[in-house]
Amino acid sequence: MRVFRKNFLREGEIGIIPSGGYRFKDNQSRKGTQWLILKERELGHRIIHAGRGREYRLAEGMLIDGYYECENEGETRRHVLQFHGCFFHGCPSCYPLNRDKMLENFNDTFDARYERTVATSWRLRRQGYILTEKWECVFDEEMRENREMREFLEKYPMVQIPPLDPRDAFFGGRTDNIATRYEVTGTEKIRYVDVCSLYSYVLKTGVFPIGHPDIYVGEECADLIGIAPNFNFTPVEGLVCCRVLPPRDLFHPVLPYRVRGKLLFALCRTCCESFSRDACTHDDPAEREFEGTWVSCELRKAVEKGYLVTRVDEIWQYKSTRYNPETRQGGLFTEYINTFLQLKQEASGWPSECNDDVAKECYLREYEATEGIILDKNNIVRNSGLRSVAKLCLNSFWGKFGQWSNLPNTEIIRSLQRFVELLSSPEHEIVG
Repeated sequence: MRVFRKNFLREGEIGIIPSGGYRFKDNQSRKGTQWLILKERELGHRIIHAGRGREYRLAEGMLIDGYYECENEGETRRHVLQFHGCFFHGCPSCYPLNRDKMLENFNDTFDARYERTVATSWRLRRQGYILTEKWECVFDEEMRENREMREFLEKYPMVQIPPLDPRDAFFGGRTDNIATRYEVTGTEKIRYVDVCSLYSYVLKTGVFPIGHPDIYVGEECADLIGIAPNFNFTPVEGLVCCRVLPPRDLFHPVLPYRVRGKLLFALCRTCCESFSRDACTHDDPAEREFEGTWVSCELRKAVEKGYLVTRVDEIWQYKSTRYNPETRQGGLFTEYINTFLQLKQEASGWPSECNDDVAKECYLREYEATEGIILDKNNIVRNSGLRSVAKLCLNSFWGKFGQWSNLPNTEIIRSLQRFVELLSSPEHEIVG
């Protein structure tokens, strides 16, 4: 990973997904999104905010909660909306006492937080933005007193629909044998087929997302894919949280479904949940529908095979890149894969059929034409150790991006103070 980050990662290509997702990372951001939704209704403008992806970054580099532009008498007016969580921004009404006292676990005071908030507001106005602010405590009071606001938000899709979790689209796979025994007849032959370097091939030539996604929730998804039942997933590159009705006549189901920790490929949800081995007798579509998150390309294949998408809750729409073998441009991991593929190929030595210089030159030309990699014939020597290292770098690379960020960690404690710190820390969970 360090090799990739230092030598091959380009700026803005891989977005770090917030640990809590893009929507409602914490209670404050949820309230902030609710306020921005209400402001959208009040103003009649679509506001860019974290509920649709992530916070907006101004040209000056400052992250803000909400942003929109409107034309007024031929002039573009830039509006900024800021929601101030009382604790994190040092609200003087909610925290009037001990404002200069250092907060526990924070190298900060309420006075310092409030001063930064005021300075940020002043800077935004000075740069020409029209600023609208709302304190958390004021919003809470408005919500308590206004029943209509509460009912509107309770029914609003962005608030009602649980945020998409990208890990829900990580299924892995299953293996199966179709025929345990087969008797050949006539000229039939049984062959063994091994797909070589499929992992690195996909990393080099596959479609991969770039940056952070645009988020579509509920009815907003219609702007991208149309309305049911005629959803069009052709323009989608990313993740889709939806409900699908499988067909009845597929021998190999397309979409995976996870039940009680077991990965299944089936055509009826109720049969999955009961682990039924009998023929499906469920006629009600509601009993057979699956609900989950899948990658857009496998969802398109499912639709092609007869699946019917009945509802779409959320879409993460990415810009994407893919390697073009003709121009040898594009691709997210192409340069990394080429580097270690060249090392592996050279350390594998010459193929057995390369017995003379003519055969060797032919091999070099064919490999360059196929892979776009120019092998150095002076480095083509069998080296098992180097080959193993290069193969490890190829095969263990992408999984690091999907690794859990909160894996258990063992620490040897040598002082009572550190022991007490860990036991009382809200940032740590003692698991052993």
